[in-house]
Amino acid sequence: MKKHFFVIDDDEEDVQLILDALSTMNADLKCTWAKSGEQALAPRHFKR
Repeated sequence: MKKHFFVIDDDEEDVQLILDALSTMNADLKCTWAKSGEQALAPRHFKR
């Protein structure tokens, strides 16, 4: 089963650091990124 990480951060460098760390895990991962809480709660993030 694919694990899904939802990152909310307005700093692209911080997000890249997180993505780099996750990529070292060699696991089946999906990462969704939002720059703000408002963006994170937008309906497009919850489509299946």
